Amino acid sequence: EIPLKEVDTEGMSEEEAAEAREEVAEEQEKAQDAAEKKAEKAAEKAAKEFAEKQLEVELALFQRRVTLGEWDAVREYMASLTTAEGRIAYAQLIKSLTEGPVKVSGTLAAFAEKNYFDAQDLVGLVAAAPAKLVEKQINGLGQLIRLTVDEGVLIESCLNALRPALAAEDFPLAHEQLAHVLLEGHFFVEAGEFLPSLEAAQAADDRPILNLLARHHLAQFQRDKQETDLNAAWQATMSVLAPGELEDDTKEEALKRAVELAPKVHDTLGQTWLTESFTTRPERGVEILSLLGASSSRSLFEQARVMPLRQTNLELQTTAAEALLEAAPKRAREWADTLNLLANNWLQEAACTHSFDTTVSRGQSVKVDPFGNIFYSSMSSTAFNRNAPTPIGANEMLAMRPSSQWMELIAPGLRPKFEMVTAQLLLKVQAEEEAFPYIERLARTHPEQAEALVEEFLRVWIRNNNPNVNNNRTNEYMFVYGFSQLSAGIPLTRSKQERNLKELAAWVQRIRALPLEGVNEELVATAFTNAHSSAEVYQVETIEGVFGALDELAPRTVAALVQEMRKNLVGVWRRPATQEAKKTNRRQKDIEAEILRGYETAASVALSSLESHPDDWSLRLALASVAHDENNFRQEVAKSSEFAGKRREALSGFAEAARIYQAALPGLAEDEEAQNLYETWFYASLGACDLQALDSYKQPVQNQFALIKDAIEALPGEAATRHMDRFANALFTRVGSVNPAVKYSYLRSGLKIAGETERTREAHKILTYYKDLITEIQLDVAVDGSAHVGSGEPFGVFVNLRHTGAIERESGGFGKYLVNQNSTVNAFNYGRPTEDYRDKFEEFTHDVLSEHFEVQSITFNHPDTHSRATAEYGWRLTPYAYVLMKARGPEVDRIPSLRLDLDFMDSVGYALLPIESAPVVLDCGSGQVDPRPFAQLKLTQTLDEREAESGKLLLEVQASARGLLPAFTDLVDLAPEGFEVVSVEDQGNAISKFDAESAAPQVISDRTFMVEMQAGENLTQLPDSFAFGSTVLAEEEVELTYQRYVDADLASVGQTISLEARYGEVAGPGLWTWLLGTALALALALGVRSALRSAARGPGEARFTVPEPLSPFTVIGLLRRIESTNGLTPDSRVELQGQIQDIEEHFFGEADGTRPDLSEIAQTWVQRST
Repeated sequence: EIPLKEVDTEGMSEEEAAEAREEVAEEQEKAQDAAEKKAEKAAEKAAKEFAEKQLEVELALFQRRVTLGEWDAVREYMASLTTAEGRIAYAQLIKSLTEGPVKVSGTLAAFAEKNYFDAQDLVGLVAAAPAKLVEKQINGLGQLIRLTVDEGVLIESCLNALRPALAAEDFPLAHEQLAHVLLEGHFFVEAGEFLPSLEAAQAADDRPILNLLARHHLAQFQRDKQETDLNAAWQATMSVLAPGELEDDTKEEALKRAVELAPKVHDTLGQTWLTESFTTRPERGVEILSLLGASSSRSLFEQARVMPLRQTNLELQTTAAEALLEAAPKRAREWADTLNLLANNWLQEAACTHSFDTTVSRGQSVKVDPFGNIFYSSMSSTAFNRNAPTPIGANEMLAMRPSSQWMELIAPGLRPKFEMVTAQLLLKVQAEEEAFPYIERLARTHPEQAEALVEEFLRVWIRNNNPNVNNNRTNEYMFVYGFSQLSAGIPLTRSKQERNLKELAAWVQRIRALPLEGVNEELVATAFTNAHSSAEVYQVETIEGVFGALDELAPRTVAALVQEMRKNLVGVWRRPATQEAKKTNRRQKDIEAEILRGYETAASVALSSLESHPDDWSLRLALASVAHDENNFRQEVAKSSEFAGKRREALSGFAEAARIYQAALPGLAEDEEAQNLYETWFYASLGACDLQALDSYKQPVQNQFALIKDAIEALPGEAATRHMDRFANALFTRVGSVNPAVKYSYLRSGLKIAGETERTREAHKILTYYKDLITEIQLDVAVDGSAHVGSGEPFGVFVNLRHTGAIERESGGFGKYLVNQNSTVNAFNYGRPTEDYRDKFEEFTHDVLSEHFEVQSITFNHPDTHSRATAEYGWRLTPYAYVLMKARGPEVDRIPSLRLDLDFMDSVGYALLPIESAPVVLDCGSGQVDPRPFAQLKLTQTLDEREAESGKLLLEVQASARGLLPAFTDLVDLAPEGFEVVSVEDQGNAISKFDAESAAPQVISDRTFMVEMQAGENLTQLPDSFAFGSTVLAEEEVELTYQRYVDADLASVGQTISLEARYGEVAGPGLWTWLLGTALALALALGVRSALRSAARGPGEARFTVPEPLSPFTVIGLLRRIESTNGLTPDSRVELQGQIQDIEEHFFGEADGTRPDLSEIAQTWVQRST
């Protein structure tokens, strides 16, 4: 309550005080009312929220009980509701259980979670119904019993649980209702147990039960094919349709079934019933047609996804309509309006089929699976489209099309539409012969639509009658013994070719007889070329056999035919693979002769037609194109000095065609204007008449682009703008089809013609992008050292990419150009075909240099290389390759331009931009040859005495440096005492890799020399040591390494070492003189040396020392020196020689005895020789 408010009346009169108290009282009353209303609303809200929470709790509890299958509690809850609430709750329960816990759409919907029921759940669910079940609930129970069985419960288990429940008085499901439930679940046979007999149902005149019986017997007939079931279904249906009160739904179902069964039951039953419906009982006939027509007209909208239902409706209406036409043709004419409506239903479905069905074959065709098994397929297919209805198959629609008698009753204004749609469906399934009569009839009234169908007819005929298409019924696993593969080649193709050409001649004659304004002559020519074997060149007789005399043909037809011949000569006919596939056994020379004969035939056909039509531009264009292509072909076969002159003649033919076209243009309709004259001229100026034949090897003729531009601009009036716009459109829209290697030239040349307009804006953007790339990337070629390289002397050339830092970042670096991607596992090229970039550059470089240079090697940098900064700001250098070569003669004065093709993505694919270097001047003939620069020289000399028995002493010299290494004499000064150099084998410079550490581009080269030496002549003393060669350079500039072979191992040694083997002989006057002199000299020398050494050494000092390292070679060398320099007694010499023999046999022979102790042997003989 609102507390009372006191009123201050001091200073007021009584009236004023009374008014003030009254105002306060009114305000107090209003405040009190507002407070009461607020409290009332709050109470109502709280009550509502409490009720909602209570309901939520109740529903949650109810849902839990349903989930747990506590059906008694569910039934109690249902009984606590009002009748209306109970029906709504039970209907919602059935719906929720049918739909499942989660609604899922799409291809995986079949695998979504579903509710699971067993037999007792079904009984409990039915028992929980608060009232008698209605039709919609029965349908839901039918779906649930189907779901129960699909989840694994046997239908027999369900029926065993339901039978005793049916006996209960309060069970809300009757026998007939259970039958209805089973029928809705598609358990048609099982439903019969719960249905009364046909006689009982007929006696009770229970129409709904009779409908159920009819469905049951029809299902049994479809399963068992027993006539008794079919007749029972018919009788039940007829009983439903007997006179009397009948609900609309029941009657509609029975009528549809009657029309469906009528053709199947005995003629005295079904046909008689249909006849009566349209003769003696016309009201029933009208009812049938109206019912079926209404169902069909609504179904495309209401059942767009349920194609089988729509197909059934159409089949029923077709059956009824044809029955009417056969039984009562007079009445059919009276009901023509109704038949028009039924036919329109078919027309709507046919249009849907034409738009969305993907069937491509008429009827069934033979197919072969990957294992060689043959099977038949109707080729009917329907792609799912969520935004379109599911179409009925084209073959099924054609089977239901209105008959000729029906078509006669269709309104004349509607018949052409039927003719057109029927022809479209027949062409869709490749049935061109069946479609042509419809096209002929359509051409009489609607020639424009017929013209489009004629073009489609020719396309279908081409697909069906092309002998050049491989037979898809042949499988790689199929093999028949005794079958020669040659028999599948040229004889069969020629036979089919002759048959097809005769058939084409007949079709061309029929097409020309149609009242059409014109036919696509290029398509007719294509039909001819496709019917002709791709391995055979055309003959004039063959052409005239199909088209008639050439001088009587329209020039456009002849021109189109000649252009098709020319295109085949460019592509298909000259390919050896095509001849091999057709098994013609033609050699390359034979193919070339056939191609030249083909060009001769094409030219003669064009010239023959030109005699009758000298002012036809299309013939002039075709003749110029043939001449241009033939000239290209002859140049490919054999280089000719006449090539340039003949190319000029061919290009002048294009100009002549353009001049004639300009004169004829005022008399041509816009759709008759040339579509490819200037484009073909443009392509020919680039090197080939066809866009796909352009490549980087064909050079453009630059002066032609201005001529093409002038020819277009010289056209009268708006025609010039129209043709230039077409050219500009084609220029940009076709850039994606251009060979990437010529895109730059294509756009640069084409824009010289088209200029700068709105239509060339995108083309200019691409060209500007190409130009930016070219200006930011350069190919730099530099000689490694001086340009005075001489003749026959090797020198190196660095090939570097000079580029901006920005283009390197945008392109991701240039490492990919340093690999062969096709030989790399998991290679990818960012949307472009993989390419062997190294091989491509190497091949091009060899081709360019081979005439004047001998290329010895090309070494590529590592793919992970990094660019280096240059002196110019913003520019960087990426070393790419190093070419080692030498000039073939003194007349060589420059290195020609080298090229590297770089690919870049653009808005229409990718482009190859050829980056070329500038020529590099050389001096090869002045006689001045400057040495190549090198640094950080490393020399390793290895002495090898393993061939000492043959008198050879070998020295291997390995050199390594940054840069190219010079000759042996420029590296090593070798003059070993007592030896002569027999030969020096130079293995040449080998470039191993790029030096990753150097600031400027450098390579690491290796050069190996094999030096063979032998002892000198007239030696007075055998050499017992060897001094390695000294370096020509200062020793502080060279890293020197000396090695020798010890057994099979390498050991580091000093610059002078002792030899382990004996080399050469001491010179003398004769054998006996030498022996005597030697003996005297030896005795004298030994005496003198012994005395001198004894005096010099002092007592106890060794004359020899134990060698280090200790090995069989060093020990044997020590023993031989002792043998040759010490005056041993004969017994000691024999002992020493035996010791040497023991060491040699054990270490180098096959002896298996005790291993000699090398240390003890060496020490013993050193001591004995002291």
